[in-house]
Order: sequence, then structure tokens, then C-alpha cells
Amino acid sequence: MHLTDGRKLSNYKYKIVGKEKLKTSLGELETIHFQKVQEPDDKRGFEVWLAVSHHYLPVQIRFIEKDGTVLDSTVTAISYP
Repeated sequence: MHLTDGRKLSNYKYKIVGKEKLKTSLGELETIHFQKVQEPDDKRGFEVWLAVSHHYLPVQIRFIEKDGTVLDSTVTAISYP
């Protein structure tokens, strides 16, 4: 899968971690959790949780920086026609 960090477009491999219930401000959501497969020299991590009941939209995203800093973004609202 291709992913951009705003500076470049990279091709990454992902593995399915599993199904998880995620507590959000929308309530508890059934999700599929994916995690980037890291190469031995890769220090950056990426994980995403896709909501089954919302057309597999991402409802939580986690970036792990080279220095180990973890940045989480979790959904607060979803609207579509």
C-alpha cells in the first residue's frame, strides 16, 4: 500500500493485527487493526484501525516517530450522505 507523510510517497507492507473493539466518542466500534511491517532499519511505525460499520473508514491512526514518540488521532465525528 502506498502512504505519504507529506514529504514523499512510500510503498509499505501491512499485516492484520486482528479485530478489535475501539472506544471512541462515537461509542464502541468494531474495527480491523492494521500495522506497518517494519524493516530492520526502519524506526517509524504506523497503525490504523478501520471501522467495519462505517465502510472501513479509519477511526484511529497511530504514528510512531524515529525517537519513539507516539502520536494518536482518534475519530470524533463521521458524516456522509
